[in-house]
Amino acid sequence: MTIAVFPVTPSFAAEIGDIDLSQPIEPSDYVAIDDAFAKYAVLIFPDQHLSQDRHLDFARHFGPLDVSIGVHRKDTPLRVREEITDVSNLDFKNEIWEKESRRRGFQLGARMWHTDNSFKRVPARASLLYARAIPPIGGHYLVDLLGGAAVALVSIMTVRVAQTATRGAAGLHAPMSLRR
Repeated sequence: MTIAVFPVTPSFAAEIGDIDLSQPIEPSDYVAIDDAFAKYAVLIFPDQHLSQDRHLDFARHFGPLDVSIGVHRKDTPLRVREEITDVSNLDFKNEIWEKESRRRGFQLGARMWHTDNSFKRVPARASLLYARAIPPIGGHYLVDLLGGAAVALVSIMTVRVAQTATRGAAGLHAPMSLRR
């Protein structure tokens, strides 16, 4: 079966339909998913019901898997497989963390800002998020892609260099620095 791609905007984010990620995926569907990922950068697969194993099987299509930083913590056992970063308010017994829990504090900090391992020497190609429960209000996830920011920065700097060169040609002092 061929997937359906429904763009959220013309060039950023698309919803993928007509696919059940809990079942084996046809090679042609993987090609279509890769094409959509290349075009839209963020893909949304609604109404999926995945086991941890199926989630990881699908994730492996995008490249080698990392292990969670949680494997290095000796104070709290993992609640999920080590290849999954557990972003939740539940402890390894599936109970809500106590208010004083160090792990809870760590997770609260990650809610504000994190990089999904983009700082590594070889960064991840993608992060695959799977929400088991989404609140009826809120629960939004913000995505910031640096590729677009880099293109915008190059454009801004190109204009600044051109303006600096023009001022210099007009006899005004034009420092050769790209700093503000």
